[in-house]
Amino acid sequence: MSINIDLGDQVIVKNLNLKDSRQGGRPSNSPSHGKQRVCRDGRWSPPPTRFLKINTDGSSRGNPGHAGIGAIGRSDDGDAVFLLFVYKGEHSNNLMEALAIKVAIERGCSLGWWNFICESDSQIVVDMLNNQRLDNVSWQLASLARQILGLCRLVDSVSFRHIPREWNRVADCLAKWASENVGEWNINGRDELPAQYCEIIDQMLLEDRSL
Repeated sequence: MSINIDLGDQVIVKNLNLKDSRQGGRPSNSPSHGKQRVCRDGRWSPPPTRFLKINTDGSSRGNPGHAGIGAIGRSDDGDAVFLLFVYKGEHSNNLMEALAIKVAIERGCSLGWWNFICESDSQIVVDMLNNQRLDNVSWQLASLARQILGLCRLVDSVSFRHIPREWNRVADCLAKWASENVGEWNINGRDELPAQYCEIIDQMLLEDRSL
């Protein structure tokens, strides 16, 4: 079966040395000129067959402040393969955004997935991973980015896509829960959620599938 990937994505494929397929096989070195305009029309959409779509978010109350990560992985039928949210102490928002991506890819790999579409509402982190420019970020963020790019070499394909927060509401909700519940939360599956949280997540998933 032919698998179609949005031409707006930058796809990182195993054994291609993380090259940018939109730039004739060369990594993009073009600096970013201002914040790109985000189109907010649309919604979450399922991935192609055999792909796992990962939506991630990081939250920091104070930036830096009490922080957490949230992530959900969904298959082509819109069902949740995994979800997680974890309180991580006091950190910056960008660090949490990157950590959420790393943890989510690792979780997907542990469940036997090798093709990923990663969506995040952090344009800074998505651009950093797509452009692989780490010279103007903190050493902690650069270290996380290198770990993520290392994971990309171990799987068949990964793409990183920036989306508006409105399309990322499940992950956004999970990350906020993590940062609000200081020191108490390390949730690694739906069955670990309190009933009231399950209802909220289930309603979001149902709406995403039906839109």
